[in-house]
Amino acid sequence: MSALPTAQELHETLTWLLSNNPSENPLHWNPAERQKRYAILQRAADACSGDTYKSFLPTINAGHPPSLPHDNTAALAYLRQATNHAINEVHNFPVTRGLALWHFYNMGYVIKTPHTTFGIDLHFHGAERLADSLDFLLVSHEHQDHWTSALLDRMADAKKPLITRFHNRGTRLSQPTNLQFPHASVNITIGDHHFGNNRAINDMLIFDLQFPIENHRSLRLIHCGDNSNLDKLPLIGPTPVDAFIFHIKVGLSAPAAFDRLQPRFLLPAHILELAHPIDQYRWSFADALDVTQSIPQNRVRLLTWGERLDLPAP
Repeated sequence: MSALPTAQELHETLTWLLSNNPSENPLHWNPAERQKRYAILQRAADACSGDTYKSFLPTINAGHPPSLPHDNTAALAYLRQATNHAINEVHNFPVTRGLALWHFYNMGYVIKTPHTTFGIDLHFHGAERLADSLDFLLVSHEHQDHWTSALLDRMADAKKPLITRFHNRGTRLSQPTNLQFPHASVNITIGDHHFGNNRAINDMLIFDLQFPIENHRSLRLIHCGDNSNLDKLPLIGPTPVDAFIFHIKVGLSAPAAFDRLQPRFLLPAHILELAHPIDQYRWSFADALDVTQSIPQNRVRLLTWGERLDLPAP
């Protein structure tokens, strides 16, 4: 195993990534420089076992977290700092046009437009701190790495729309549906976690979202959760896809999905899911780079914990 990065290396990595927003300036999307940071963060993650993640995570709190020794919890310290930064930005970052998108953990994202803010598949300790800023919350399926019970309860307590397959206090869906919110529409179709396994089909909510902007146009984002079935992805249609978020290793071909949807940006996800053993289903940055290598790199945005992607109107 490679040497654990120092606290200074991790601090410099987080600072660099948060200072080089990949969408503010094309020059900031520097794959070679970013891959150096991926490698540092990967080394920290590789030192954190699944058991360490699951046992230590509940002790992290938003106010005054315990001191983290620089050993196998270094990745958790990084995750906490990146998460706190992103939560603060969601609350305070002004979006005047287009949308801003924050990557939190695994398949979790918050999207903010000038008129609405919502979350998808948010799973991390302290996620309930986002509840006051979210207008609605979407959850693709019931696997625990895609939702946080405290956040679901806070949304339900506030009587805010909560869309899942399973939560009794929200809207439970198992069929294709179109939902209209004041400043967003969500076309929901049904995907397959493992389309080759009859026990794991028709069990995934795929979210196809559109947000009206000026001149009767819309921005469009697709989040397909852990869907593996290419044929169940939405079609391009009259509105181009601005961002497509997908699981890199569930069986969905990234090049085929890219060809089908032609998104402005492809966002690989389900990376560094620390609850998994290091050698089992914990997909790495190298895995994400591998599955997207045949796609034009100016169309791929591999985000790390806490990063924001700005998508101006085209």
